[in-house]
Amino acid sequence: MPGEIKGHGSSANHGHGHKPGQEPEETTVNRKTTKGANKATKNKPNKVKPQKVVSERPDHLEEDGNAAVLQSQHETVYVPFDQKREETTFTDQKREERENKEFADFKTQDSSRSEPKQYPQSYITPANFNVREFNTNLTEFIRTLDDPRFSQVDQEYPVKEFTSIIGMITKSVNDYRQHTHDSQLQLEHLRERMKTIKESLHFSVSRQAMDLRAEDAHQTQEELDLTAKLTQLNAILAQAHADVTEALRLAAETQSLAIKSNIAADKAREETRRLEEEIEKRENAEKKKKEEDTRRKEEDKKRKEEEEKKLQEERQRKEEEWRKMETLQNEKMSQPYDSWIPVPYVHVNESGETEVTCIARGLPGHFDEHNVSCKVAKEMEGLITYQPNEELISHVIELSSQDGNTQLKHPIYVAIPHVLSRSTAQSKEAVVKAMVEGEWKDLPTRDVTFDTHKDTKFAQAEVRHLTTLLVMSRFKRDYITLMPNKGCKAVSSFDQRITLDIEKDTLVKKEHFLLQVQPVDSGTLQDFRSRQPQGKSLLSSSSIVYTQWETIQFKKPIQVTLPCPPNPAKAKKLALARKLKEEKMKNPAKPPMPIEEQEKEKERERKRMQEYIETESGPAKVSKWYMGDYANTDEEENDSVHLVYMQAGRWFRQADAIIKQIKVDVVTFHLTFPVERFMVVRTRTTTDDETVLALVNALNEFLGKRFVEVVVRQKTDNPFEVALQVTPISRLDQVVKHLAQHGFDSGPAPSHVLCLQEGDIIELEFSGNIECTDNVPDQLIYKSNVPTVTYFTVKEENKFRQKEHEYFSGLICLSRKYLQPTQKSKKPMTTGQGHDDQREWKSERICSLQLNIPKYHLTPNAEPLKAPVQITDTTGPVDKDLLMTLADQMGDEWKKVAHYLGVHKARVQAIIRNVTVGERSERDAKYDMLLTWIKGAAKALDKVSALSAALDNSDRNDLAETVRRRGKGSLDTRRMTLVS
Repeated sequence: MPGEIKGHGSSANHGHGHKPGQEPEETTVNRKTTKGANKATKNKPNKVKPQKVVSERPDHLEEDGNAAVLQSQHETVYVPFDQKREETTFTDQKREERENKEFADFKTQDSSRSEPKQYPQSYITPANFNVREFNTNLTEFIRTLDDPRFSQVDQEYPVKEFTSIIGMITKSVNDYRQHTHDSQLQLEHLRERMKTIKESLHFSVSRQAMDLRAEDAHQTQEELDLTAKLTQLNAILAQAHADVTEALRLAAETQSLAIKSNIAADKAREETRRLEEEIEKRENAEKKKKEEDTRRKEEDKKRKEEEEKKLQEERQRKEEEWRKMETLQNEKMSQPYDSWIPVPYVHVNESGETEVTCIARGLPGHFDEHNVSCKVAKEMEGLITYQPNEELISHVIELSSQDGNTQLKHPIYVAIPHVLSRSTAQSKEAVVKAMVEGEWKDLPTRDVTFDTHKDTKFAQAEVRHLTTLLVMSRFKRDYITLMPNKGCKAVSSFDQRITLDIEKDTLVKKEHFLLQVQPVDSGTLQDFRSRQPQGKSLLSSSSIVYTQWETIQFKKPIQVTLPCPPNPAKAKKLALARKLKEEKMKNPAKPPMPIEEQEKEKERERKRMQEYIETESGPAKVSKWYMGDYANTDEEENDSVHLVYMQAGRWFRQADAIIKQIKVDVVTFHLTFPVERFMVVRTRTTTDDETVLALVNALNEFLGKRFVEVVVRQKTDNPFEVALQVTPISRLDQVVKHLAQHGFDSGPAPSHVLCLQEGDIIELEFSGNIECTDNVPDQLIYKSNVPTVTYFTVKEENKFRQKEHEYFSGLICLSRKYLQPTQKSKKPMTTGQGHDDQREWKSERICSLQLNIPKYHLTPNAEPLKAPVQITDTTGPVDKDLLMTLADQMGDEWKKVAHYLGVHKARVQAIIRNVTVGERSERDAKYDMLLTWIKGAAKALDKVSALSAALDNSDRNDLAETVRRRGKGSLDTRRMTLVS
């Protein structure tokens, strides 16, 4: 039986059975030796007694923690080690207190992020490994990494400190892995040794038993003891084998755990590296951001300096331009260049007439007409940019030089003819624009005249380099410089009743004030009311006043005086009262009349007033009585006056405005802050605020519209030549008459009324059985003041089509192409060319006009042959002699006579064509026309009456009288024949 075993007691602190180089102590085992054992020992004198040592079981073997390991040369057994632990408790406690104190000192170090902590270096080696210390260190590491400083990643993350901790963890895990590897190797070696001892013991006992059986066949007590000991030894060996197997399993698990710990450590190192890279990138990004911010600040500073410099230059330029504009407004004296020799440049228009392109004047001795060439530029899409309320009133001219140099050594003065009418010149002015760096810039402009062209108006401007020029019309502008320490009264040059009374200290600084007035006359307002459904609510409107301020606020309100027409109903009553007063003043006072005569006079006065009202206002309208609406609402005398203004592209109503009527047609109010434009409107009392703003917005858009018609005319003698012109409806009759004077007196009727805007592009397309043979431009740019006309030639597309008609027919299709804003934005009114909003092109079909051309033979080499036509009835008044007489005496009016006689236009055109292709005269054409009429007329027709009526309608009464005398003479002759 095993007894007390003594061995090495400090192995629990290091995880090994003994220290390297130290021999284990011998232990004595008290055994009850039997005879068989002694005898067996005597029989084997060479057997060496095995030495046994005791070591503690490692802490990670949890199955039996209260056992020690008995190590010997051939076997290992477990025995209690309580006594051994008592011997090493004091040493372990001392070591733990020392290590805890070092770790506590480490924990209490400065936690500043800027200076990472210095962790103590690990002194543990695989040969001196302590599992309990390893577990304690792991607990401390976990507790340290739970600190929020490591879980929250920010710009001040303690990377170096975290790297140091990861290094210590990695070293501890490597030590633990090396220890488990050494333990597993020793266990494997121990297992092999125990297996060898077991086999040796089994072989020795079996052999001894065989020897005993051979000596004595009888079983003795000594053999029984030996058998029991062998059985007990086998059980102990089996238990030891099982413990070794379990130790191997635990060692394998420990190694797996070590591998996982190593993987976790690798991941931690990778995470540390990633954090280092991330923080490095963040530091680089922050550094780059700081550099970028610094660079941006420097660029912003430079840009601000440049903007300030440009602003200063712009301010100086504006100051100079303002001074020039004010000088031009007040300038009436002659200038030195008025005595320079004018050099005219001419061109030939589409009608073949010679027109003046421009007149240039340069410094004598430095300018010659050959130095500069001038021509009319071709209209192209996007060439001209229109600002609000601007209209083109001249040709676009292009100045160039022979050598290609655009810069002039000395400036020249170029005068461009324009078509601004006298009535329009009351509210508008002409301004010359020049193309400068891709933008149209306004030039200081003067109106001049020349003795050689007294009927033509010119707009003159100073030109310093050769470029493209044109003349625009816009509402008159007043350039006024306002001083903050002085009061001023700004008066419009268009209407002296429009004033702005600016008191002293109203402005903050020196102000360049721009004033512009857009009139709204009664005709335009009446047209608006007739075309807009909601326009009936608008009774009258003042002019629209445009203002441009540099300041954003006023210290004091500005008093504005503005003319606004009165209510039409009140105006009629005032006119009637004025007329009666004038009549009363014209008629002197009469002596008192009797009462009966006074009553009769009152009755006559009442009837006269009633007749006047009916004459002025037309037929009386039926009175209404429905839902409180009584009498004629169109003649309502009560009205509401509203002040509306535009700010940032939108109309607003100033509800708190106090509008005083100082005269019948003049109102006054106060302007408390700068606005873009303002106006005063009169509406019915039932009109709400939203409707007022809608009316004002609709009126503002209506003023920019142009109502036009399209006129298409063909030449009578050559219907293949066509003229197409887009004209305002007010000049339709003039355009038709002008085209007729140039031979274009036939064609379709004008189109219906179209709505366009200045600068819209009109695209031409041909459809049906006609096509254009000329290189006519596909686009026309509409201009209200300059004729929008084009001439072209057409022909049939297929001569075998439209056989059932007497003519070839097709359509001229017109489409409108215009720019539409894609976003609403403010359009500042500037003295020069402003920047356009973001706009896109839109296209829509506006009208189609039918065009007919006669079916002539396409290859007219000679006059077509036809059977001769003769008048067989020679007894009638209308015979060959009369027709020949009429053909000799008729002029160009024979075409009208043909119209009234019912001869088709195609036949008239055929007759004219036969004259052109054959050797025939105008007399033959007239005679053929009359002969065609005779041939197609009914026999029962009174030819004398029909022919004389046609001549009367054609203003040839003399020939009509000749025909009547011929008819009367023929009738008398026939009567005399019947009587005889």
